[in-house]
Amino acid sequence: MKQITNEQYLTLRGLLALAHVDGKMAEEELSFVDKRLKEHTFSPEQQAVLDHERRNPVGPLVIYQEMETLKSKGWFVSMARMIFHADNEFCTTEKVVLSRLENEHNQNLKPVLNTLKEDMEQVRTDVKFNLQTS
Repeated sequence: MKQITNEQYLTLRGLLALAHVDGKMAEEELSFVDKRLKEHTFSPEQQAVLDHERRNPVGPLVIYQEMETLKSKGWFVSMARMIFHADNEFCTTEKVVLSRLENEHNQNLKPVLNTLKEDMEQVRTDVKFNLQTS
């Protein structure tokens, strides 16, 4: 069994929240979530939270906003896509939640993309200068 980081723990909690979005936990969704939960060891406190949230899930956006890294947030959005399609029923509620998660994630990525654009422009400028001076 693997020890987990706080980000991984939040993601696993998020899987429970995602599985409940449509108001039911289909067998395929339950299997998907349980498989991931069984891969890890949890502290008694963490296990108590997971047990509680299995019956009383929190909103996926709440979990997403608690995550600190863009990598974790991106992985969570990808997991949402997978779990929402696990039971072959992509209902309206799941579509709305996925759209909100994707929009939130895209907003979080904008500063990164802007920095990349600036860096690329600087590289182009440097290359042009180096070609002119050589």
